[in-house]
Amino acid sequence: MNNGAVTHDVGEQATQTEQLAEKMLQQVYTLLGPRNIIPNAVQEQMLTSHVRAMGPPVN
Repeated sequence: MNNGAVTHDVGEQATQTEQLAEKMLQQVYTLLGPRNIIPNAVQEQMLTSHVRAMGPPVN
């Protein structure tokens, strides 16, 4: 039944969060590249984790 209430598809929200995280990471690397800043593996993992953590919570 659709009573007009807002519903959230958790799977769709998770997909959107992942897409936003990937877009933001690309933008960060675009900013770092011209300055010849190359994160090491640990820094990449931390950056990825932090960007994903900034997204909306998936319930």
